[in-house]
Amino acid sequence: MYNIAKVAREKVLQCFNALFDGICKLCASPDSDLHSAALILDNILKDIVTETDGFDLDNFLPFLQHQLTSPPRHMKGLVIGWVSVLDSVPDFNMLDHVPMLMPGLFRLLRDPEPGATTAAGGGMGLDYDELRAHTLQVLTSFLRQMCVVPIKNYSNMVHTLVGMGTDDSRLVRFSTLSWLLAFTAMAKHRVVNHFPEILRVMLVCMVRSEMPVELLLTQEQTPGHSHRQLFDVNDDTEWPVGLGPEEERGRALRLNAALIRLAETAPADTPLPHELLLEVLISDVGITCTEAAPRVAALQWVMLLQRRQPLSLHTLMHDLLPPLLRTIGDDVEHVALLSVEVLAFAIGDSQDKFTRVLKELTRTFLEDAQLLERRGAFVVRRLCALRGDGEAIFLCIARELGDILRQYEAVSNGEKQGEQAQCGSRDSLADLETISSFTRILSLLMVTAPELEALRTQVKSALHRPQREGAVAGKSSADAAELFDALYHCWCCNTMATITLCLLSREYYLAFAIISRVGGRDPSVGFLSQGEKLLELLEAPVFLQVRLDLLRCCNAHLHSRQLLKALYGLLMLLTSSPSCQRLSARLKAVATSRIEVVIQKGAQHDFDDYTAISPARMGALLSTFDRVQASMGFDTVV
Repeated sequence: MYNIAKVAREKVLQCFNALFDGICKLCASPDSDLHSAALILDNILKDIVTETDGFDLDNFLPFLQHQLTSPPRHMKGLVIGWVSVLDSVPDFNMLDHVPMLMPGLFRLLRDPEPGATTAAGGGMGLDYDELRAHTLQVLTSFLRQMCVVPIKNYSNMVHTLVGMGTDDSRLVRFSTLSWLLAFTAMAKHRVVNHFPEILRVMLVCMVRSEMPVELLLTQEQTPGHSHRQLFDVNDDTEWPVGLGPEEERGRALRLNAALIRLAETAPADTPLPHELLLEVLISDVGITCTEAAPRVAALQWVMLLQRRQPLSLHTLMHDLLPPLLRTIGDDVEHVALLSVEVLAFAIGDSQDKFTRVLKELTRTFLEDAQLLERRGAFVVRRLCALRGDGEAIFLCIARELGDILRQYEAVSNGEKQGEQAQCGSRDSLADLETISSFTRILSLLMVTAPELEALRTQVKSALHRPQREGAVAGKSSADAAELFDALYHCWCCNTMATITLCLLSREYYLAFAIISRVGGRDPSVGFLSQGEKLLELLEAPVFLQVRLDLLRCCNAHLHSRQLLKALYGLLMLLTSSPSCQRLSARLKAVATSRIEVVIQKGAQHDFDDYTAISPARMGALLSTFDRVQASMGFDTVV
């Protein structure tokens, strides 16, 4: 056959596929002489093909593709050799056929199966590493040609690549990332519709390479670079066979940077496939992934999508919110931080979103007491800082907690009247201790967080007649009173939080009246701990006016005398401590400097001009406290 081909030359091309099939069969023979003869025939056929203009490439490539897609082990070197030869012929436009050959080429990059022999070339003297190195050379040649003469249709190529991006072989995944990075640089916004598929590949590679979250957080993206500068045709089209996880991580990060840059700069008439992207981002390779780095990357992408286009209420509540509420308790702090940022951004364009998301957030904390203690203060404070509207956030949460407390009040009232079946059961409601803990956290935030300065100003002005005559910080007096009422009803489930609210609002008569109601029950450990914290906070700047009001006691000011009684009441309730001793020293200083004055006739009444609370209103507030406390049914003071 060799002699015939040598004489006939291009005429043998008429039966070329049959000749090639025969060579493949001879390579399968265990006879070394047949191997050698087959290789000699193979070489002369290559010479004929490269020297002849009439070779039918379109007829041969499907046959070659079949051999390439699932070749026996002994034929791999033979097949890749032919792909390389055809690519070297200038008259053959192999770029148009790359989508057909690519699946088989990428499969040749896979690691050898366990127990396989090292020989893979079918008599061509190639082991597995040499075969993969030869395959990489072919792929490199194709990729470089595409960088010079871009192809017209990237869709088929992308679909083929994303199918290989989840392969078990690191070399296959790295090669896929490199090709996708090149396409992103060349096609730019023409690959926008393929973002979901490419993004999934990138996230999978982050998972497979066990990317540390710190690497993603410290990723440097130099501003001002073009898309093509993210991919260098000389440096990024060659890579060794032996790759470690570091190389895969670096290539995944670069692809992520390129995709983000494309998404940020996409024209307005080039919409991103939001729904498909969100489907990927909330999947098990995104926000719900077990690895931290993909979760961070997915949350960053969700923020980017929201900036481009606000999410619909349905998408937010049913698709995105459930996984977000799970990630706020993530052990990785940056994941939790990004989750809160996504929430804050999502609720910014609609009051309906704002209310419903905060209600779900409140319910989530009430259902998980450990999450509340671990992340409650962090999440609420961060939301207030990002939204810049702590009053609205506290008001919404307080209303939700207040609605739950009213259900308890209804159940308690129904039990007294023998109508529990109509009012419901305590078992179906949130745990009261968790509600009390939530109130404690909110109360501490209210008096300590710098982000809540406007909230404190509102509370301080809510009940004071001199301040109610005008608006404070752009809010009406009616808004301040509404805020106080909502907070007070919610705070009533935690006695020390209620006392703190009364002192902050400088309603000392109400504070003393509540303290007077505590003596009938033993204080709980939590109550004593909160009381100790309150005494420490009395030394803080937030209670400066309260401390100055003690001086007014020297002039027999009725309002401030109630403060004196309230603070003495706290000393009686709490155990001795350094904080108690400091407060006692202050009260003694006031007592020793007290000036005897004669109170003018008619001035002796329970309410002076400094408070806007009438006796009827005071009675209603105390009744609310008694009702909430009774509905809780605790034996100790909480």
